[in-house]
Amino acid sequence: LFAGAGLAYRTGISELWFSFGAWAGLIVAYFLAGRVRRIAQYTVPDLLEKRYNAAARVLGTLAIILAYITIAA
Repeated sequence: LFAGAGLAYRTGISELWFSFGAWAGLIVAYFLAGRVRRIAQYTVPDLLEKRYNAAARVLGTLAIILAYITIAA
């Protein structure tokens, strides 16, 4: 987050987009943190179970596992 100038000097000005994305993510997380704490659901499968049912949680978990395996392969 704080090494943007050095990275831009070393690799080019386009490197600053990575720092911009990190700061944008922190700002979004700041605004979502209160809502996340209020509903006390921290994972996607937890949200699926709260919104639908336990079967949706299992399907969501399987989808995430499959996505991780596909990305790692």
